[in-house]
Amino acid sequence: MLNFIGYTCNDCGMDVLDNEFHSDAACLMFKACQDPLRVRKNIEDIKETAYIYSIAFVESSAQNLAPIDIAKRLEEKTILKK
Repeated sequence: MLNFIGYTCNDCGMDVLDNEFHSDAACLMFKACQDPLRVRKNIEDIKETAYIYSIAFVESSAQNLAPIDIAKRLEEKTILKK
């Protein structure tokens, strides 16, 4: 269990850690599941997917391919590494 150092969100009641970005999306997720660990995991997954797609967009320009094709390849490599 984490030692809580931070604040409690007034909107959803989630304990937010210091230096943790607590978005409106996090509030909505927490209201739905009441599990801060699941919310943090989901937010990390979203960040990872966004990162993959940002790389895919840059790579697609260089390779004249659709960003979605490159993103799928990158996701496959990422999933295999996990």
